[in-house]
Amino acid sequence: MILTLVFSVVFLIVFLNSVLIIGTNTNSYNLLKEKYPIVTIAYGLTMLSLFFALFQVGMIYRSEISVLPWEVWYQESNRHGYESGVLSVLWSLVTLVWMFILPGHLYSNKVAVKEGVRPRYPYILNILVGLILSESSNTIMTALGFLVSSG
Repeated sequence: MILTLVFSVVFLIVFLNSVLIIGTNTNSYNLLKEKYPIVTIAYGLTMLSLFFALFQVGMIYRSEISVLPWEVWYQESNRHGYESGVLSVLWSLVTLVWMFILPGHLYSNKVAVKEGVRPRYPYILNILVGLILSESSNTIMTALGFLVSSG
């Protein structure tokens, strides 16, 4: 139970930091990282959460868990209790942010700093890839499964 609480707090920090990254521009976020060390730690945890998001995408591919957070809550709280339901919903929200918004936003920020104009194509591409990954029979995971089984 304590480990579930710790992971829930970590995923809550990661989710809130993701919202902060999306809601601010690069210069403002960098100033926050310089001023508050906790933002730097949260940024490191956010980048580390990508590995957990990939694990969740694998669970979606194997149809072990739903993409929708309310379905995740229902499945996990019935299976393992409310603490697990809370952790799974936070994990699902972080995964959805990684699948649909964050990579495109980070890339768009880098391009905006260099060129002065924020492009829209990274967001569109990120949403399309997120939609592909949110299907249980997506082509990316099928291709990866074929490569692993043949090797």
